[in-house]
Amino acid sequence: MSARLRGSRGFPSRVGLLVAATALALAACSSSSRSLPSGPDSEPNQTPVAKPATDHHAQDRKGMTKASAEQIRDLVGKLSDDPDPLHNDMTPAVHELGKLGIQILPYLEKSLLSADEMTRLHAQRALEAAVNRHFGFQPGAGWIPREGEASARQAFQQNGSYDFEDDPAARQAAVKAWLDWYAKTAQ
Repeated sequence: MSARLRGSRGFPSRVGLLVAATALALAACSSSSRSLPSGPDSEPNQTPVAKPATDHHAQDRKGMTKASAEQIRDLVGKLSDDPDPLHNDMTPAVHELGKLGIQILPYLEKSLLSADEMTRLHAQRALEAAVNRHFGFQPGAGWIPREGEASARQAFQQNGSYDFEDDPAARQAAVKAWLDWYAKTAQ
């Protein structure tokens, strides 16, 4: 780093860092394959951007991946494998199931009703992620559209607000409500 970008104590100054970041951003823009519009009505040259491949899953218009019944069953079977040490309620299977949207609901029934508390917790997190994704939540971007969050909350309230710690009868009622909701919604 040049001396001009350093502050009085030898550390990079805020202005120096801002100048360096701006220079990098401009360099990245100038090497981009897209061109800027030349007039008020002109469109930029659009280079088709391929969606990143998501393993063996295809993505639909909401960004949810579609999977076969066998793939979903395989993920449900791994629901409690390898929990995150800092977020014990999350596992790789929970993340992957959440990406699939509400198509996973019928496959979660046994896990949501399991005698094992951690299995129920992981199933609940997969349910929450799938329903949120259905209503437009996109990890890293938030709710698109904004009304999606209110719709998801309403769906959770209407379907018994499943809680892995509830008594078995309350869990059973919530699972039945979610399966009924899925049957109506998935058509």
